[in-house]
Amino acid sequence: MLRQSCADCLIWRKLGYDLTVAVNVSGRQFDEPNLPGTVAHVLGQTGLPSRALEVEITETAQLRDLGRAKQVLTAIRELGVAIAIDDFGTGYSSLSYLRQLPLNTLKVDQSFVRHLDTNPDDRALTRTIVAMAQTLGLEAVAEGIESDTHAAFLLEQDCALGQGYLFAKPMSAPDFTRWLEAHAVRMEGVL
Repeated sequence: MLRQSCADCLIWRKLGYDLTVAVNVSGRQFDEPNLPGTVAHVLGQTGLPSRALEVEITETAQLRDLGRAKQVLTAIRELGVAIAIDDFGTGYSSLSYLRQLPLNTLKVDQSFVRHLDTNPDDRALTRTIVAMAQTLGLEAVAEGIESDTHAAFLLEQDCALGQGYLFAKPMSAPDFTRWLEAHAVRMEGVL
């Protein structure tokens, strides 16, 4: 998955799109002896710049040894790869992860975003999560944006990055390439 995602992202960047790719890493993968070495090898093999890769850990991932996870993530971050916590707000260890892991990005779980237009508690929680990310110097990304109302609320909170059906449904790499050609702005000299 990592190798293919990096190879696909490199193709899009060569086409002139300034994209990064986020790849989920499971708690089990942290038990592998050399995950940072694997990431470095794949980046070298594919030629993708490290700044174009983000490694995501889900908040619910079972990180059996938080000290080891911190070492692994620090080594990956030292490669120039960004680290994100995904599905934030759905697990029990959120605040501990924020304090202990070398993160760049916090992804607000779609369960909070989905009902922004009808649920005042979800608005309050989303507002608080985004503000907390900003206070900690993390990039906030909202997942599950499905309407202009969701997007407007998030922009009011200075959360300018997001994903969801409002923009596009999940698609294969070839379909995404066609979607980019129809919707995205090319950048000169992206690599």
